[in-house]
Amino acid sequence: MRPSICRSGGLGEAISYACRKTALGLMGMAAIETGICFVQFGEDEQTLLVMLKKEFPNAVISASSAQNTPELDTWIKALDQHISAGIPRPDLPIDMRGTAFQM
Repeated sequence: MRPSICRSGGLGEAISYACRKTALGLMGMAAIETGICFVQFGEDEQTLLVMLKKEFPNAVISASSAQNTPELDTWIKALDQHISAGIPRPDLPIDMRGTAFQM
């Protein structure tokens, strides 16, 4: 996602999301064509969707068509294992922007 699109709240982007239970709680993950643009933990799916919409208020946000596919589960499981168990960082398609501190 180009920085100008980030600054515009995701204007013109189509973002797909899914939520899964992990060792650290419910994880929401969202992606655009080029990769993952959002990962967050929350109490429930509605809370995670509100956070996603707050981050990208001008994007078209929809449930992932991969909602029930093993590929999505693989991404979320790999990230969960990295965060909760110290497994080496997974090679996921990431499309996140932020300051050095945020990253």
